[in-house]
Order: sequence, then C-alpha cells, then structure tokens
Amino acid sequence: MNATDTFGNSNTSVKIVLRVRKNGDTNGNNAVNIGDALRLANNVSYPANPAYALSSIYVADVNGNGAINIGDA
Repeated sequence: MNATDTFGNSNTSVKIVLRVRKNGDTNGNNAVNIGDALRLANNVSYPANPAYALSSIYVADVNGNGAINIGDA
C-alpha cells in the first residue's frame, strides 16, 4: 500500500489488514449455501437473538437494495 498526503509525501511502509468477504456468506465460513440463507431468514425474523447474528451486515444485503430483509434470503 502506498499512502500519499496532501503535500505529496509518500510512504510505502503503511500496512492495512484487508478482509475480503463473499456476498451472502452470513455465517462467515467462506462458503455461500443454504445455511447462510437460513441464518439470514432467522436473523430477519428474530433480530435480537444472538444465535442468528450475522458475520457482517455488509454481506447480508444480497440483492443490493440497501435493506436487509427476507428478500435477501
């Protein structure tokens, strides 16, 4: 990674952790399958239940409409 400030000074020793996630992988196991759809459906139905917590809200909006709902399952 190369970081450059507004004065044009660069630094290539900057490191960041980059985590790539699969869209729809709601349980975080790096696979998208029926288990992810069931977790998402249960999360939408029972949002306060920690058993149905999502690995990331950013992978749960499967259809990309800006809302997490049963249509994403």
